[in-house]
Amino acid sequence: MRHYYNPDLKSYNERDIILKNGDHIRADRIVFDSASQVTIIDYKTGNVKKDDYSQINHYEKVITEMGYKVKNKIIVNTLKDIEILMF
Repeated sequence: MRHYYNPDLKSYNERDIILKNGDHIRADRIVFDSASQVTIIDYKTGNVKKDDYSQINHYEKVITEMGYKVKNKIIVNTLKDIEILMF
């Protein structure tokens, strides 16, 4: 995970992305691995549910429609110990 907190990488924490219909989404962290490739990180403090995967997959769909390639999707669960789910 250290790589995704490198100050040399451009990243955004909890920034709104405005959708075509005027709604918005807000991923916890989006890291630009390159000019056209990103990693999406979402943090959870409770049990990870199916909806959490649906949410991050929706972020991927929107970001892909914006012209970026999603390299990794990561859910960080802090319920007990830190659990990192990368897919």
